[in-house]
Amino acid sequence: MCMTHARNVQKDPGDLQRPLLHELDRTIAWYWIRRAGDPSDHWAKHMFYSYEERQKAPPIREPYLRLVTKFGIASYVEEEVKDLVLKDSQGLFEPTEEDEDDRQKLSEKGDDEEDNKDEEEEEEEEEDTRKGTPLLSYASEYLCSRQKSIYPLSSPTFVSSLLRSPNRHNPGPNDVYIDFFPPGAKNTAWLALLKSLRRAHRRGWIAHLDLDPQGTARWAEIVKAFLQAGADVDAVIPADRWDAEISALGVLEMLERVYCAPEVSELRKLMINIKTN
Repeated sequence: MCMTHARNVQKDPGDLQRPLLHELDRTIAWYWIRRAGDPSDHWAKHMFYSYEERQKAPPIREPYLRLVTKFGIASYVEEEVKDLVLKDSQGLFEPTEEDEDDRQKLSEKGDDEEDNKDEEEEEEEEEDTRKGTPLLSYASEYLCSRQKSIYPLSSPTFVSSLLRSPNRHNPGPNDVYIDFFPPGAKNTAWLALLKSLRRAHRRGWIAHLDLDPQGTARWAEIVKAFLQAGADVDAVIPADRWDAEISALGVLEMLERVYCAPEVSELRKLMINIKTN
């Protein structure tokens, strides 16, 4: 409810949205009992899939930022990403609350424990450097349907702002990452978008002759933003248990043929123009 209210704020004269969202994170973290032996555990991680599914996937880095992204709170995400990029450029590292807790625990250990630290310490696991789901994929996850979730439909304005500012924390539409489903499968934000459209068609989430501004026109604008940002027009979605292999152009041709929406016709023409040029 806090996230939904934050997203729906029309005016924020006191610039309170961001500090209040930070306080929400700190408050829940204060109550959260972290898993023993896992200093990177964070309550927001548990908002993503099941424990077993998370164990097979790459680590969810900055989980709170990704959760806020799913809620579509654009101003918070944009400012947080700017700060992360700035810290990268300056070589700065800001300790997290987990780091501070670990440092405090270490300082409280006795001299005897410090002397025996090497003997008692278990062998550290090799860091998992695989790329996980990017912000762009979370921002465009609910393209055609909310799927009875608490999350809002994807916002064209928010998605466009992320596409205009690619960086290490927010790579572009063609950046490859390891997806949750199927475990270990490679994906991109652009392919995930196309798969979402194909799945929405199969499940009947796209309405025929949809004149609602929140309908076809909204998600077509998001697809257009991806194309204008350099999405791979030659991308191919591999076959799965439900659908055959299909190209990016094939997805748009299918949607145009079935739903006869002028917005989709414009998308198909734009993609052909990009391919020929």
